[in-house]
Amino acid sequence: MFTKRKQLVFLSLAILLSTCLPSVFVYAAEYEITDLGTLSGGNTSVATGINNSGQVVGYSATRLDSYFSYNHAFLWENGIMKDLGTLADYESWAKGINNSGQVTGMSSMDIRGPLYAFSWENGTMRGLGTLGGNSSFGTGINDSGQVVGYSNIGNGYIHAFLQKNYTMIELSTLSNNNDTHSEAWGINNSGQIVGFSRAANNELHACLWEENRTIRDLGTLGDNNDSQAYGINDSGQVVGVSDGHAFLWENGEMKDLNGLLPVGSAWSLHQANKINGLGQIVGSGVINGQTHAFLMTPNVVPEPSTILMFLVGIFGCFWFKRK
Repeated sequence: MFTKRKQLVFLSLAILLSTCLPSVFVYAAEYEITDLGTLSGGNTSVATGINNSGQVVGYSATRLDSYFSYNHAFLWENGIMKDLGTLADYESWAKGINNSGQVTGMSSMDIRGPLYAFSWENGTMRGLGTLGGNSSFGTGINDSGQVVGYSNIGNGYIHAFLQKNYTMIELSTLSNNNDTHSEAWGINNSGQIVGFSRAANNELHACLWEENRTIRDLGTLGDNNDSQAYGINDSGQVVGVSDGHAFLWENGEMKDLNGLLPVGSAWSLHQANKINGLGQIVGSGVINGQTHAFLMTPNVVPEPSTILMFLVGIFGCFWFKRK
């Protein structure tokens, strides 16, 4: 007979085993990858943003002549890449998209002129202004429509900004020095911002601005000197690049994304640009000798503890029957 005492012992054993089992297999062959192609007339493309619906933005070459390659911002959805146009019929680059389909990026006003941050919504692109200099760059946007990026501040340096309620706010740097470089590239719905800043040792390091605007150094991959963060999701997962290797940062640890690809993959992932709430990552890498945009999608891998609980349950049912 299966007594209450035996039930408690069995349940305690299952919980103990499931919590103690190491999760060393979580990242084995965890992603599949999709080539997004290019806009008509181009042969290169880079993906820079993705939302929770799987809409991807970036930029692609659109037409080539003997002297210049023209890039246009794109929106990719359900296998189709759409040209988003420009502010003044020259070039544009999309850098971020939120869950409402609002896009931010930058566009040139003439062939050699400065770039201006833009927001795009329902087919309309508008400029966002600067921090006082002659150029600005929109790089990330959250569901509240808050835009982050970087702008010339008028003294020859570039600083990260947050645009909130139509006002551009300058962000701090790792060295707390106004005469240095910083850029913001991603913002989540909690107001956390990621980017990079010149540190006190003069190296560029990926950094995280918390909602209260305090700044944190995220470090680098291994012994690499530099790193840049380009995207953050609502779970606090951060993606970027460290000395030519795409990375994923979570729970205080930076991982090389090339180590998370299926065995035998022909891709070399150079930069990860954005990550959405589903853990999908977009960026750029090299395959068959060409630079292409990529989309990495996590495969559903059962946690080891879940598998163990299932097996323990089967064993328990068999034991109950025999009793």
